[in-house]
Amino acid sequence: MSLFKTYIRLSTSLALVFLASCGGEEPNPCAEEAPVTAAFKIEETFQLPNLLPESWEFYDTDTVNTNYVMFTAIEDSAVYEWQLGAETLTEQSFTRHSFPRGENIEVSLKVTKTPNLGCFPDDDGEDEVSRSFYVTEKFICGSLVTGTYVGFNMDEEDNARTVSIDVCYDLPGDPLDRNSLRIINLVEGCDTNGFGIWFSRYRQLNFGANGTIDCLDPTGTVKIFGAKNDSILINYNIKRGQDIFDDRISKMFKGIRKN
Repeated sequence: MSLFKTYIRLSTSLALVFLASCGGEEPNPCAEEAPVTAAFKIEETFQLPNLLPESWEFYDTDTVNTNYVMFTAIEDSAVYEWQLGAETLTEQSFTRHSFPRGENIEVSLKVTKTPNLGCFPDDDGEDEVSRSFYVTEKFICGSLVTGTYVGFNMDEEDNARTVSIDVCYDLPGDPLDRNSLRIINLVEGCDTNGFGIWFSRYRQLNFGANGTIDCLDPTGTVKIFGAKNDSILINYNIKRGQDIFDDRISKMFKGIRKN
C-alpha cells in the first residue's frame, strides 16, 4: 500500500472518530416522543383568571384551597373522556367550582389517540388515569402559607429575622367581620395588613397594593416547598422610599417554618 493511501485512510479514520466524539451520530427521532398518556394536571384558579397578576404561576397539586379548580390533560389533539362525579366531559381543559370542603374528590381521565407505532410498537393508543384531590375545610384560610418563619434576605445573609404571615387575619373592629392578609417583619419593623391585592392558594400567595404608611408597599409572591412543606421563598419588591414610586428594589427572603 502506498504511503499516500495509508495517509488518506488514517485521516478518514481520525475524522470519523472526531465526528462520533462530537455527537455526529444520527439524532434519535423518538428521543422527544412518548406513548399516549392520560396524565393530567389539577391546578387552583379563580373565577376571573384573566385578572390574575403577571407573577401568577399555576402548579399541579393534590390539595386545593381555592374555590375554582382547573383540570388539564397533558396529551394534545386526542379524544378525552373525563369523569368528575356524575359529570362526563370531553374537553382537554376545563374549570369547575364549589366542591364540598373538607373532602377528597375523585376525578379520572381516559385518553384515546392514534399512537406513534414507529417509536412505540406496543402502544394501543389508550390510557386511563384516576386521581383524587383534597379540598381544604376553610376557603382561602386553609393555606399552608400561614405561619412564622426564621430566615434572611439573600442579599443580607447575616441579618436573620422572623417573618410571620396570616392569610386570614381578623381585622380588628371591622363591622363586617372581614379577613385580610397580614405580614409582619418582611419589611423590617413593619406590621402590614389591608393589602389591596392578595390571591391565596394552598402553597402559594400573591400580594401587593399595601397602604400601610412607611412600610414601602411590599409586593410579590410566596411559595411553600420542601418534603415537609416547611420552607418558604418570598420574591418581593419594595419602594426605595415612601414617596418614591419608580425603580423599586427587588428582594428575596428564604426561611424555614418555626415550630
